[in-house]
Amino acid sequence: MFTAYVTAEFVGRRNRNAERRKRRVDRATESCDRVEAAYAKYRVTGDATPETSHELAAASRAFARAIEGCNDTWVRQRAAAYADAMRAYYLLFGQPRDPLDDAITAPTVAEMEAKSAQFGVALRSYEENG
Repeated sequence: MFTAYVTAEFVGRRNRNAERRKRRVDRATESCDRVEAAYAKYRVTGDATPETSHELAAASRAFARAIEGCNDTWVRQRAAAYADAMRAYYLLFGQPRDPLDDAITAPTVAEMEAKSAQFGVALRSYEENG
């Protein structure tokens, strides 16, 4: 009887942890989509409107919070690399160059897709293995 109780408790705990990881991954992917949309809207309309600047800042903070919630170094590194690539791609691509930004290069679409794929692999690995 005691063994059955301990086994049931262990299985229940494992299932709860798996559900928590799934919610964290869902939150991270949702916030990533929100950041991408905010960057695209910011890029199309420019930073002249306070709404797009505010939306972009809020989406970036939500993405950072969602990634911190994953509590996995590998996911954080991939998310940071992807966020930096998004920032460079959307904010630097096609903009007038400042001499201080010469060291920063905007990534290509292929590089963006590769960073997105690496981030996706990291999230799937985190969801499956914890």
